[in-house]
Amino acid sequence: MKFLTLDLIDWTTAEEIWADQFSQRITEPTRLPDNFFASTLLGIKAGEKEEPLPSLEHLSLSAVSFQSVGMEMIHALNMTRLRILKLWNCPHSLDLLSAIVDSNQTMLLRSLKVVINPAH
Repeated sequence: MKFLTLDLIDWTTAEEIWADQFSQRITEPTRLPDNFFASTLLGIKAGEKEEPLPSLEHLSLSAVSFQSVGMEMIHALNMTRLRILKLWNCPHSLDLLSAIVDSNQTMLLRSLKVVINPAH
């Protein structure tokens, strides 16, 4: 897959719906993962460097939170090989960009667009 576009419309609502469904499926006391997008949708586990999308070049995300993610998310979304990255109203997107810079990895981006709506 070279292109991925994902729009959760409203991160808070998506997270609440997922938490409700998670708690209905789990019968024993279990702590909710910090970030359901990272843990459930991408299968990211702390300390792992999995690349479930190794050929990804164009990534457009809307209302996806980058809270409580680090290098694992950078690897999972193939950030160092992306050519185009668009982040629309993604909570903690500046934390993600900071983690990329702190990793000292070279990025191959031709286009970067980050839109943060202060109302969200």
